[in-house]
Amino acid sequence: MDITSVLSLLGGIALFLYGMDFLSDTMKRTAGARLEKILEKLTSNPVKGLALGTAATGIVQSSTATAVIVLGFVNAGIMSLKQAIPVVFGANIGSTVTGQLLRLGDIGSKSVILTLLKPSSFAPILVAIGVIFVMFVKKKKFSTIGQVLIGLGILFIGMTTMESAVAPLRESKAFQKAFTMFSNPLLGILVGILVTAIVQSSSASVGILQALTATGTITWGMAIPIILGENIGKAVPVFISSISTNRDAKKVAWVHFLFNVFGAVLLGGLIYLLHAVVGFSFWDNVVNRGNVADFHTCFNLITAIILMPLIGVVTKLLDRILPEKEEEEWSIKQFEQLSNMFLKTPGLALEQSRRVVCDMGQVCRENFGKVRQLLDQYDEKLMEELRTNEDFLDRAETKVSEYLVRVTETTQVVKETRLANELLRSITDFERIGDYCIRIAEVFDFQDSNGISFSEPAKKELDKMFEAVDNILKTTVDAYMQENARVAVRVEPLEEVINELRLLLEDHHVERLQNNKCSVQAGISYKEILNATDRIAGHCVNISVFLIQRLNDPHKFDAHEHLRQDHQEMNEEYKALYTYYETLYYHPILNEPPVSEEPALPEPEPVEEKEVKEEKKPKKEDKAKKDKKKEKKAK
Repeated sequence: MDITSVLSLLGGIALFLYGMDFLSDTMKRTAGARLEKILEKLTSNPVKGLALGTAATGIVQSSTATAVIVLGFVNAGIMSLKQAIPVVFGANIGSTVTGQLLRLGDIGSKSVILTLLKPSSFAPILVAIGVIFVMFVKKKKFSTIGQVLIGLGILFIGMTTMESAVAPLRESKAFQKAFTMFSNPLLGILVGILVTAIVQSSSASVGILQALTATGTITWGMAIPIILGENIGKAVPVFISSISTNRDAKKVAWVHFLFNVFGAVLLGGLIYLLHAVVGFSFWDNVVNRGNVADFHTCFNLITAIILMPLIGVVTKLLDRILPEKEEEEWSIKQFEQLSNMFLKTPGLALEQSRRVVCDMGQVCRENFGKVRQLLDQYDEKLMEELRTNEDFLDRAETKVSEYLVRVTETTQVVKETRLANELLRSITDFERIGDYCIRIAEVFDFQDSNGISFSEPAKKELDKMFEAVDNILKTTVDAYMQENARVAVRVEPLEEVINELRLLLEDHHVERLQNNKCSVQAGISYKEILNATDRIAGHCVNISVFLIQRLNDPHKFDAHEHLRQDHQEMNEEYKALYTYYETLYYHPILNEPPVSEEPALPEPEPVEEKEVKEEKKPKKEDKAKKDKKKEKKAK
């Protein structure tokens, strides 16, 4: 084997590994963003989980990639360990798909059709078609298909190049002598582990072994221990990925490792025991690509079949290997969703970020609920809980912002960039809502420390304001979590009513001051609370408007122009919603019945939105009439 053959071999290996990596990355980018929802639906029972793991790995061409994604899902709390185990078993089966594809090289050349089915024939065609799709077809769908075809083509070209480079070794006595040492099972397993750990893929290492079968010197006795070692070696990158994860995620790495060790010990031990007792006549026969692929598939399939009924036993074994420690802080678990392993798949990374932002919204609602309790009775324990939640909001703003910046550096997809921008805006608004909740709580704390209290009318009015703000927070968080624009449109009319309510309560506050029914200091506190509630409602509008902008066509919707519009010119649905919320929160303060004899507009459930019918739209009272009523009430 001369220097030219060595260089060809290195080039072939490089092309093969690059093609596999390129194909895997393309498929992960394409399917990665959808994998989470698929996993949630199809891991309800072990058989579905096994099938899903097999299919997902067959698509992304890497059991390591699937195992790492599952590890991340468990770490983020998306999947339970019980759901993850069958998926990992399936991932090992799916890792054999590449080997089965590469066996096409064994097809004969007796006819034109069979010749065209050989990788050496169709690989250049795949690359050519792929380049045409990427360079000359503008549709993103065809561009993705083109990248997949290019990856497959490069992979097969690399395999063909390797085979051509190692072909001269068929006659090399030195090579044949060197390879006989692999008939030692322990040495063969060790070589398989090392090669797979280096190339980070059992599919790739098995492919290299398949290429070496072209030399005609690889026997069953040499191939079997190497394949066993290659399966064990693929657990190495998964273990590395689990270093900074929680306990359950580390268990996923152990599942991946134990699956292959169990298979190697059980099947390897059984094979060598039978060979020692009976003796296999084929042991010294030369293997081809198909033989290697079949043994690799059988190894993983048989191991999965044996272990599937023993999932409960595997779970208990993992509990012994990784015993439970003291419960981790809730906020730490939430931030574990922002794992670096998702950065390679921006769609998944953005979904994890959105989950944390949704958690921020729920914490804001929880904090405002505690603020409402402080209106009735001050409680130092509630204050501590409020501060703990506020600490989470502050840290979440920093961590998610930093994470999103890293995500935007890895994606050029417009839809993903748009989501990242909206998340960054929403993070700031939710954090500011948390700040205003603390500000209101601190007012109550100040009043308790200084013996200041509100009059009963003032407390009743604040309670009605708090009720409206709690509603707008609930509507905003529901819309955000469900990504529902039909729920989000309810936020703006409610915010306008809250703003009108603030003006009315301020007028009543002045009246109480003039009539000596309220102290000056209590009045200052009252005013500060009203300002804070109004600001909370304003931030809810920001969140809802930018959510609507992302979900609708951003080129036809200008959020800033939308906010500047005169609400009197809004559509009929907006006016109907405004009047409905006015009836709920504004008129009770005036002790007035609804301004229309028609029935009040029913509020739909957050999940199933219904159209607001025009015939049930209450008539909105004009501004002049409202001012006249205020003046009459003041007199």
